[in-house]
Amino acid sequence: MNDTFKINKDFFANKNLLILGDSVSAQATIGNNKTYSTLLKEELNINELKNAAIGGTTLTYMYEGSNIYKEYKDNTEAIDACRVVTNLSKNNELSKFDYVIIAYGHNDQYFQPPLDEENTNPITLNDIHSFKNSYRYIIKTLKEANKNVNIIILNCTYSEYDIVSPTIYEGGLKYSDYRNASKEIADEYKLKYIDPWNYMKQFFDYNTNKFYYQDSVHLSKNGHVELFKYLLNK
Repeated sequence: MNDTFKINKDFFANKNLLILGDSVSAQATIGNNKTYSTLLKEELNINELKNAAIGGTTLTYMYEGSNIYKEYKDNTEAIDACRVVTNLSKNNELSKFDYVIIAYGHNDQYFQPPLDEENTNPITLNDIHSFKNSYRYIIKTLKEANKNVNIIILNCTYSEYDIVSPTIYEGGLKYSDYRNASKEIADEYKLKYIDPWNYMKQFFDYNTNKFYYQDSVHLSKNGHVELFKYLLNK
């Protein structure tokens, strides 16, 4: 795992950053209030930040027959990270980014895709039928566009849904399984890995005053500040 750099002002000054993620990273999550992505842009002197995070999205490709496909097959928007990255690649938008933050897991845990599969060298989208192969495809696509890109895997912030129930799908996999799989991918590719789960758990108090969390998953503006502070020390 690559621990040669920390997220700080010097590293990100005048650089271009792409954020891939779900609603925790999406700018629209808390309206006009500041998210960790806007704090990164403002506080680290980033040249350009493109936030490609989409609420409800998964890292895992929405292959036919998957739980994701069953629920979202009529959705015309690219809701999985594999297709988001593919579309950016087709539009020649990937080569300019110096850093990419990949921040998923909440919805993957909900939809219960398999963690891995026998073929671990996905060439096309049709080769992807697991969480880990989705990572491999995304990393391959990013590296093909820019071999020097720095990829950061940002794991899930704490969620009340720490167990599979009450999701509508039965797979038996928990957040910890997907978090561990993300770390294994970071180790496999020697990527920077950040897991804020335990750090953010201490701020989980939405049932009392919603100061840090809006609900069981999503951060308030104060929660985003804490996540930003954690990123700066990792």
